[in-house]
Amino acid sequence: MTPERRTRIGFRQDWASDPKMAAFLAANDPAANPTFSLKKPTFISLGPDDAFVFLNTTRALVARLKADRTPVTYNEYPHTDHFTVIRAAQPDTMSFLKQLFAH
Repeated sequence: MTPERRTRIGFRQDWASDPKMAAFLAANDPAANPTFSLKKPTFISLGPDDAFVFLNTTRALVARLKADRTPVTYNEYPHTDHFTVIRAAQPDTMSFLKQLFAH
């Protein structure tokens, strides 16, 4: 999403620094929750230009999952954002699902 489009739809670049939003994000960060766990194979895709899902938070979650021995497949797709990552990740998503359902 271009910066111009974000501004047109009312998106503020600093949305996550709003105190209420920051508190909400912190309270709902699975990587920071000591009781959160996943044991099933997990696929995570991220566009590094995503303005809604943060790179550092996602990387922390992936590190946490790997430390817990969760079978996780994680891919970052350069030059993609929250919306364009879907198309970029499609081949890897389909491959992951094929492998998952083949067993």
